[in-house]
Parts: sequence; structure tokens; C-alpha cells
Amino acid sequence: MLVATALAVPATAQPVWENQLVFLDGREVLDSVVRIDTAGKVHLKRNAEPVPLNGFRLLRHVMFRTPPVKKSAVGTIVVRLTGEGVIRAKTFAVKNEKVHVTWAGGPELKLPLEAVRSVQYNATPNPLFAKASASPSADNDQLIVEIGGKFRTVPALIESMDDAQVTFTSDKQKVSVPRQRLYGIVFAWVKKPLKRDGLCRVRLTDGSVLPGKVLELPKVPGKLKFQLLEGGELSLDWDAVAQIAVSSDRLHWVSDLKPAETNEQTIVALPQKWKADRSVSGTPLKLAGRTFDKGIGVHARSQLTFAVDGKYEKFAVVIGLDDAARRKGDCVFVVSGDGRELFRQRVKGRDKPAQVRLDVRNVRRLVLLVEPGENLDIADHADWADACLILPAK
Repeated sequence: MLVATALAVPATAQPVWENQLVFLDGREVLDSVVRIDTAGKVHLKRNAEPVPLNGFRLLRHVMFRTPPVKKSAVGTIVVRLTGEGVIRAKTFAVKNEKVHVTWAGGPELKLPLEAVRSVQYNATPNPLFAKASASPSADNDQLIVEIGGKFRTVPALIESMDDAQVTFTSDKQKVSVPRQRLYGIVFAWVKKPLKRDGLCRVRLTDGSVLPGKVLELPKVPGKLKFQLLEGGELSLDWDAVAQIAVSSDRLHWVSDLKPAETNEQTIVALPQKWKADRSVSGTPLKLAGRTFDKGIGVHARSQLTFAVDGKYEKFAVVIGLDDAARRKGDCVFVVSGDGRELFRQRVKGRDKPAQVRLDVRNVRRLVLLVEPGENLDIADHADWADACLILPAK
């Protein structure tokens, strides 16, 4: 188990508890988090009704009067966790099958060895470390060690390590080397799919990222109680939390769904099939300089039909012509549900992206249609950016 930990903040700090809140449908507001209760509901200063945590994508501090974290206080050792978390550590040790980590502002963390994916001491890129990280072994730790003036990969089993030396077994021999000769270690582990629904990622002001579950924030200012994905609970000062990203189990990305039907037909442009999470030209989805990780890129004329079976209450999307079209193009975006038109808007290349939110309760078949406007279908690189379907709150 982890020891309870608190990130300390100087008593003179006077933080402003204003937060940028991004709801599931992409709406952004500024409000102050008052507390998070044990039922996972976020109580806000200017919102009468509490909002379930899984009703948000992001909670971020946008204003601080807290003194910035000093570089000298931030750990330079990068510890990566199997749950895709990162700890900026000041010291790292292995004793009795446990990892001991000290980090900015808090006492020692104790983690099970199997919770740690790698530790990196040197910020200079190293191809051997990169290769070991990309292909971890299920049986051996991989040490990147300086031998004869060159870094080499040594398959081994770590027995113990601290700031002075690393002791390991390699080829049935017990070996100790000075820790200063160590670039890093990729620990033995088997990569498993990470269940992201309901997972929160707490990013701290020192750059650490902790995956897990928010348990409670009794009051602000106060301590955020957090359960780490790898096991154990933490207590974090709320003003040491830069943001909480929520992978809500209520949000389903349309680009992760397979269309029940597709109908794509260009007029003069070369045929181009729709693409998930990319523009139709294969570049990242980008509207007015903003890049979107999720969404669908199409070329007019495009009609995609999704069987949604009446499960969702809302469809949200940002529409526009991709930056790759260089402010050209002219399209008509249409959304229909069960044969009934729910939305229609003409968009030209110079138009600003438009945020669309639609009620899709009881809709069983959702159709996303892009028709060409003027100038036939030249440069009609249309984006259904950030397209998502939202389940009702339970």
C-alpha cells in the first residue's frame, strides 16, 4: 500500500479557486469548486445543483496566486507507471520488492514493483532506452548501463538499488554497479489494455500525472483524496493539482464506432474515404489552428449512418472545414435522426468552427451528412471534430 502523502504549500500562499470546467458536451465555464463529495458529485460556487464528476471532461485551475514550483524542488528522475502515470521523483530506490520514491513537497511513496514501468535518470534521448520502452520484456528488467564508455542494454533482475549503487542478477551472477553509470531501467512487465472509462488523471503543478479515482475533496482549500490505479490512496493539496482529466463512462466517441452504412461520392475530386481521428487528407484534425484528437474527417458528398439504438441523450460536435483546405471549400452539414432533420448549416472555408449540441434521445439511427456547396466539391475537407455521444446520467 502507499503511504498517505500530502503536497505541502507555503502558508503564505493565497490561491484563487477559479476553475475552468469542460463539460461532456464541450461547454466551458469558469466556476469555483467548493467540494467533491463521496458520491462523486462536484459542488460549485455558482451552480445550484452538484454535477457528477463523470459529467465533466476536465477541471483545470486557470488562476493562481500560489508561488510557482521552484525548479530545485521538482524531481529530475522520471518514473513511469504501468497505468500511464508519471512521477517527477527526487530519489528512487528498490528495497524488498517495493519501490520507494520521494517527490516534490511530500514524504516517501511506496509502490509495488509491478506498478512501475520504467525509471529514467538522464533527460538526453537514448535509443537503447527508447527501444526497451517500446518492447518491454515479460521476464527480465532491461538496464541501460554505461560500460567502457558506451551505453549497453543488460537483461537482468533488479535486487536492490539506491542513490549509490544498483544490485542485480544477470546470467546467474550477482552484480553491483554505481548508480551514476545507469541511464535508466525498463522493468519487466506485460502490457495490458488499460480500462479508461471512469479513469481520472490528476496532473500536479510539478508535472507529475497520477491515474486513478477521485474519492473525495471535503472542502476547498483542502486535501483531495485519491486512489492510485496501481493501488493505495493519496492525500493531495488541492492547490497542488493543476487539472483533473476525466475519462467519463458516459462519453462515447463517434470515431470509435463503426458506421452501419456509408455513402461517399465525389463530383470532381478524387474519391476519398472517411477517416477516424484524422482529416480526410490524413493529417491531424485541425480547425482554425486548434487540433482535435478525436473526430471524423470526410470529403463531400459523405453520408455516415450510425446505429445508436436510442441509448444516448446528446450528440455534440465541432464542425468546420479542415485547415488543410487552406480556407477554401463550401459545404452543408446535416444531422438527422430516424429520418428527421435535426440540424443543417452551411459552412465555408473562412468561417469559424461551430459548436453543435443536439438532443438525440430515443434516436436509433443517426446520420451525419455533408453535401457540397458552391464550386462543386473542390477543397471540401469537412471535419466532424470532437464528435461524441453522451449517455444519460444515472
